[in-house]
Amino acid sequence: MAEIRVFPVARRRGLIVKNARLAATYSDAGARNHLASVVAQHLKRLHRLGVDPDEACADAEALRTALWSHYARFRVMGGVA
Repeated sequence: MAEIRVFPVARRRGLIVKNARLAATYSDAGARNHLASVVAQHLKRLHRLGVDPDEACADAEALRTALWSHYARFRVMGGVA
């Protein structure tokens, strides 16, 4: 049986890049708040959709990691990466 992805990576890419680039324009505290808000909204949406709580938390953690990775890259590159 094929694995079902909670939030497809292809759809996630735009979300990650857009929000990481935006966060890179904020102060450190503002960036932390913005990225935490994006993850919290995603987790809330997954809960509303009835996704298993463990799967939702794992997916939110993967999103958080990707956001911070891209954010760090944008910060180093001055907003372009």
